[in-house]
Amino acid sequence: MKINKLTERLLAEGWTQDQTPPGCKPWNQYHGGWEYDYRSRIGTVFETPCGLLYKREELSHSGYMAYMGVDWTEENDCMTVLCPHYDRASPCSLNHPLLQNSVAGCNGEGLHFCAVHQTDNPWTFEESAQSVIDAQNAEMERRWEEFSRKRNGRVCRFQSKYNRRTKEWSIHYWPESCTYGCTYCSILQKPIDNSKKGKVFYDEIRRMRIEGEGLLPDEVKTVIRKGIPLFEKPRPLAICEAIAKYGLPMVKWRLHMSNHSLLYFHKNLSIEWVNFRAEKTAGRDLLQDLEDVANGITVIHEADKRKQNATDKKQRRAEATAKRVKSAENKIRKGFLDTATKYERKRMEKLLGEDRVMELEAEAQARSHETQISLEGF
Repeated sequence: MKINKLTERLLAEGWTQDQTPPGCKPWNQYHGGWEYDYRSRIGTVFETPCGLLYKREELSHSGYMAYMGVDWTEENDCMTVLCPHYDRASPCSLNHPLLQNSVAGCNGEGLHFCAVHQTDNPWTFEESAQSVIDAQNAEMERRWEEFSRKRNGRVCRFQSKYNRRTKEWSIHYWPESCTYGCTYCSILQKPIDNSKKGKVFYDEIRRMRIEGEGLLPDEVKTVIRKGIPLFEKPRPLAICEAIAKYGLPMVKWRLHMSNHSLLYFHKNLSIEWVNFRAEKTAGRDLLQDLEDVANGITVIHEADKRKQNATDKKQRRAEATAKRVKSAENKIRKGFLDTATKYERKRMEKLLGEDRVMELEAEAQARSHETQISLEGF
């Protein structure tokens, strides 16, 4: 980072890098030389070009923004804030020329950055930016009440967004994001019983077209995975029902995006997600399964697959444990404990049990004694 204006002024006054001027931090080349320390920042006031005042503690960042070749820092006397006049559509002519077309904010708000400078004017609430922001917040709350009345109360603050520039509320109801533990849903107009929980299940149909050779026709292989849970942890059943009824566009879009690469590289593959339902556990339709199998469709139930995976995992762990036990027993029989540390002995006792370790240790000692007698006989 290039030298900041504070450092330029202090160097001109005769300060050197190995010194630390009062009210500054030690020299830091990365941050442009000297910076103001915490004590010197307390009580300082900044002013916007239109005369609104900010306390230093109201400025959220510490001043390391770089934009258009300028370091917008306190040391350069050009920190930045979001213009508190949120409804200002056109750039402010009083603002810094480089920030005239700068845009910030989310939800398409198009808010503007504003450069603020340190001032000697005392902070007062009437002249502060906070007074303007409070008025904007009061306007937001008033418009929320109007928005709620227009929709007959069927609104949710967590599911709504406010555009600070246009001063308009909008709602995007995605029930899958409901993790707030509400006891009553204002959108559904019904109580939420958090004791009754379930999941959203769906079926996945994969069709792979296999091109026939010569005069043979193309073949389509179909596999159906049934009872796939949309999420792992159970949620209130009422929310699950709302997801299956109102939230499918976003759910299907996410499923498509998660399989985008697979579909891109396998042109003959198609995937369809159907039969979304809210249930406590994944149900089964035996007659439908038999009909699908009769039509040459491979049917896989996700619950069976997970159960089999768990069984296989348990079996692999048991086999691995058996191998470790066998290896440890062979080590003890060969006299491993004679030179083992206390920690290594504890590991053996934890794996085999103290009684088994003592039994194998006695066996090893007996074998060693027999070997010694045998050698003395020669």
